[in-house]
Amino acid sequence: MIIQTKTLELIARHMGNISSGSELLRLLEECNVPKNLIIYPNTKWRMLYNAMFALSKSSDNNAHKTLFKIITAFLHPLSFGGDEKATKTTMSQFNQWLKYDNLEIDFYVNELQIRPRKGYQQIKEDQELYESQAGDDIGEAIRLIKSKHLDNLILLKKSYQLLMNIVNTFIDQECNPTHKLNEAYLQVHAIVERAKDKILSDPEVKELNSLGIMDQIDKSYHPFANLFGAEEQYQGLYVDQRLSIKRKMNQYYGEIVSLCFACEAGDILAESEIQKLLNKITLYLTEIKEKEQDTNRKSDIVQNQWQDDFRWEGDKFVFGEYGDIYFDSEDRKVIFQKLADSKGKWVSIIKLRGNKDDDYVRSTISQIEARFDKNLKKYMSIPSTKDDDLQGKPDRQGAYRIKFTPIKTLTVAPKDKARF
Repeated sequence: MIIQTKTLELIARHMGNISSGSELLRLLEECNVPKNLIIYPNTKWRMLYNAMFALSKSSDNNAHKTLFKIITAFLHPLSFGGDEKATKTTMSQFNQWLKYDNLEIDFYVNELQIRPRKGYQQIKEDQELYESQAGDDIGEAIRLIKSKHLDNLILLKKSYQLLMNIVNTFIDQECNPTHKLNEAYLQVHAIVERAKDKILSDPEVKELNSLGIMDQIDKSYHPFANLFGAEEQYQGLYVDQRLSIKRKMNQYYGEIVSLCFACEAGDILAESEIQKLLNKITLYLTEIKEKEQDTNRKSDIVQNQWQDDFRWEGDKFVFGEYGDIYFDSEDRKVIFQKLADSKGKWVSIIKLRGNKDDDYVRSTISQIEARFDKNLKKYMSIPSTKDDDLQGKPDRQGAYRIKFTPIKTLTVAPKDKARF
């Protein structure tokens, strides 16, 4: 470990407080940090820390050069709006932390570099004190994982990545899981836990407390026990709480990727049957995505019929030349607004109801439709999934849409023929 974890964290947090996420992402890319080490979107300092942690743990000197380049490139005065005084102040702060790694930032041959500092013996004593408090040498943990648990670490990385994809699919599907998706979640969840437990249950591992490296493996984040129970749980979360689910999963995955990089772990699983299962689930998620894309293409046809002169005028919604409807009830207006915003596509009852129940939504939509005047009803209706065959219906849940039948598509019965 060329730079200690605490030092990296302090530097990463300081950098995150100064620059924006996009600026720091560009910094990592310009320093040629491997893409698999950049976990973005993520919190700013976590994105930096994960990348720098992996580079610092590597035995490759080129990785260390990349790490130093990140820090020195950040200290360019332009990172501080051209304020050279702020640059020197930050460099001084970084040196205060780096001295415990016997490193310092300074100009050598007219170039800002990170090199060993003077007073090595004192630094060595400080380092030994730090390591005695923090635990065994981190290199021992890396050696142990590489020699005994590399397959389990690879499995942990690949299965957790798939678990993230399942959760993202669940969210994209409006938290409406199928039995097959839930089964996939439970299977992959079990694989993650089994891979993690095989590493942590090793007696040699239990004796190690190597600068928190085993804590990295142990603190896997699973947002839900199962997807059916998650449906109601997720709907009750605020937006920032929902976003935190992805952030926490990204954070854990990033730390495992960093550990894999340090252990020089590849992507090939030793257990072919598990690989087959992961491939099968991956294919299933791909099929869901393709089906969703096909549905969206078909729904776009409906949306294209939605005319530009359909608009709100205060509490009144105007359907162009076809008529309008006035809302004196805020609840009815809110539900209708969600339908109008979808421009003819399906809107699930879950989205429409808010804090109400399903029956309330159904009765309110009936009230809205009843308020259409006779002429408007010729062109507009609000059918449910039971009454309309438009593609893109949400699986396993009710939905409504505003159905618009343009004038040119209406079929008029000949006047000289009787209709039966």
